[in-house]
Amino acid sequence: MTIIRPAVQSDVAALSELARAAYVGYVERMGREPAPMQADYAALVETRTVWVAEQANLVVGLLVLEVRSGHLLLDNIAVSPNARSVRAISGGRRTPSSATALTTKVTASTHERFTARQRGSRSRRAHQICCSGGDSA
Repeated sequence: MTIIRPAVQSDVAALSELARAAYVGYVERMGREPAPMQADYAALVETRTVWVAEQANLVVGLLVLEVRSGHLLLDNIAVSPNARSVRAISGGRRTPSSATALTTKVTASTHERFTARQRGSRSRRAHQICCSGGDSA
């Protein structure tokens, strides 16, 4: 089972390792490490909206969002090459990739939190998604 939850400081080492594993294939092609491999995940957890996908207590996916005026910017998304399955992350639906599945699940719940914040209050539904890691009503 995959759990989607907000990242915390104790996830920082796992986030860095995950980014390195997910982006290492681009180093030779680019001639340098991509930005996500060099990111300061401790600072990102503090200053941006960072989510993790967890399987068997291991971080297997990350999503970094930046709240901007009136919209969200998807800054980084990565899924571990060792993630058990696309279906586990997507909740059983067929999707083109595990990254797409993670993005769909997290951005839906983050959008609800964002729009609730824009209205000046958090809806009960957004709170349930944020705090339970699920999408139950």
